[in-house]
Amino acid sequence: MSETVRLIAARSPEWAAWLRDVPHDFHHTAAHHRAWEQAGHGTGWLAVVGTETRFLAWPYLLRKIDVSAATAREDLYDITAVDGYAGPLARGCRPGDPFLDAALETLFEHWRRSRVVSVFARFHPLLENHRWVHDCPAGSCTAAPRHPCPYFQGLRHEGHTVSIDLRLTCAEASQEYRRDHRHDIRQARRLGVTSEVDNSPEAFGVFVRLYHQTMQRNHASPHYFFSERFLEDLFRAVAPGGFIHLARLDGKVLAATFVTEYSGIVQYLFSGAEEDAYRLSPHKTLLDDVRSWARARCNHTLHLGGGRGGCDADSLFLFKSGFSSRRHCYHTGRWILDRSWYDRLAGEHGGAEASECSFFPAYRAPLGDVLEPVGST
Repeated sequence: MSETVRLIAARSPEWAAWLRDVPHDFHHTAAHHRAWEQAGHGTGWLAVVGTETRFLAWPYLLRKIDVSAATAREDLYDITAVDGYAGPLARGCRPGDPFLDAALETLFEHWRRSRVVSVFARFHPLLENHRWVHDCPAGSCTAAPRHPCPYFQGLRHEGHTVSIDLRLTCAEASQEYRRDHRHDIRQARRLGVTSEVDNSPEAFGVFVRLYHQTMQRNHASPHYFFSERFLEDLFRAVAPGGFIHLARLDGKVLAATFVTEYSGIVQYLFSGAEEDAYRLSPHKTLLDDVRSWARARCNHTLHLGGGRGGCDADSLFLFKSGFSSRRHCYHTGRWILDRSWYDRLAGEHGGAEASECSFFPAYRAPLGDVLEPVGST
């Protein structure tokens, strides 16, 4: 196609200008990418192919590959996504439009010439933006590439996420809750558990403490154990759309959660609770109040997300699924742009055959877990 790839840095106001009239979430914003950039996870870019009225835009993090000193000198790179739900966006076209095929070809060739070895994407379950790159009926969990792509390694259905429809009345939403959730919320309220929004520095400090304590109790992997500095940067990045909700009993904070509000979507991000407070179900009460708060502010969706690593069978997903019957398919995508370097890097990293490794890219798999299905980053 005649268009070239326009690259926009995360510190440029152009980023917001391109996305202004395109449905997107806070995960796609320049500010969110700057937070990950500042934490050392890569350089944030928005790649745009097309014109102001019809384009494909792909936000991503560009990382230098330094598996070894020798490969670091080769100036090799890979592309990954911010944690959460981002992926490409499009305007002026529909899924299946030939323009998208041509735009993707232009973009991948640009990355390949820039010595990008692999590309990893996390798609947005609510926006279903995996449909910009794959054939897939709306609401379906299955997909196939629209045309043969020499770089495509697969669209992976990681699991489901849960959301609450904020157009429902409080009574209608409550009927969607699982019976044990309704019982625990009623009991907590009878005991006097309440919640409030508090964005003060003191409240944020309480949230960080409870979040870290909860991660330690759950033996969370380092991937989910975000530092205080990163959480502070993220909270500033999403301002004024970040909110700390605290659950209290007799003045004592039992639990805290960090949510974002952006373009009608309230996203449940992080939470923590005192160890001796779980019998009071403070998180259930807190999320019930977050739902009421979000609805009163005229948002349309409270997105609770999924289980750990997208899993539908763990305790986190079980907890979230008790609030709503709505499910959304969560997909990731992966492409290898330079197979020879990919295999060489994977061999230098762990000695395993790249084809045997479920982690993507294989050369970034946690050592000792090269053959385990530990996810992708």
